[in-house]
Amino acid sequence: MSNQHCLCLLYSIVIIGLLIRNDGIDCYTVKMPTDLVLNYSMNGNTRTHNQSSRLPDFPDERTLTEPSIDSDFEVFGLNLYRELTKLKPKENIFLSPASIAIALSMTTAGTNGTTLKQLMSVLNVQTIGDMNVRAHKIASLINLSDSKEMKLKLANNIFIQIHYNISQNYKKLLEDEYLSSITAIDYENKPDESRNEINQWVEQQTNSLIKDLISPTDITSATKFILVNCIYFK
Repeated sequence: MSNQHCLCLLYSIVIIGLLIRNDGIDCYTVKMPTDLVLNYSMNGNTRTHNQSSRLPDFPDERTLTEPSIDSDFEVFGLNLYRELTKLKPKENIFLSPASIAIALSMTTAGTNGTTLKQLMSVLNVQTIGDMNVRAHKIASLINLSDSKEMKLKLANNIFIQIHYNISQNYKKLLEDEYLSSITAIDYENKPDESRNEINQWVEQQTNSLIKDLISPTDITSATKFILVNCIYFK
């Protein structure tokens, strides 16, 4: 049995995610405006497994162990899960907090001002340094867990508009701390070719189990980059 969780961050404010479970494919969209702190706005159709009773209550973040980078990550995951379960309190939700946190952290590392403060609040991190350390630790642990019995792989890629100016420090941070690739493509002049290249990369990373993640309407002449984060588990 294979499970994949692939997230695609579109132009910093929209996440399109796919969950493949043994009963099919689920798709959801998360829109995150700049004034968002923890009021997650969920749109789209999410198929979940119906349950006759409420999900168990999750522990309050105050009951976690002493503060650490790891507990900060746990708090983010719990907060996210609470907000999602408010929408359908009697149904199970399948998601990867690690995948979402890494994608948001990669975006956060390239922002400043109010956007930076709000994203750090959502991620429950105090400093950019702590956030980068946490993301690197998670990415490294995931990629070290491969074995004959189990395959677990994390892949990050930023598909950026060719000739678009990107800070070399930010580029190095993504490559070193987030183990991310950076691929230059031409959204403006070759939108179809760009979409196909991204979809082929996603298909390759998920062993052909996720295809055509990006639709033609996801790319416009104003698109500057698409950040894709995939976790593959078998």
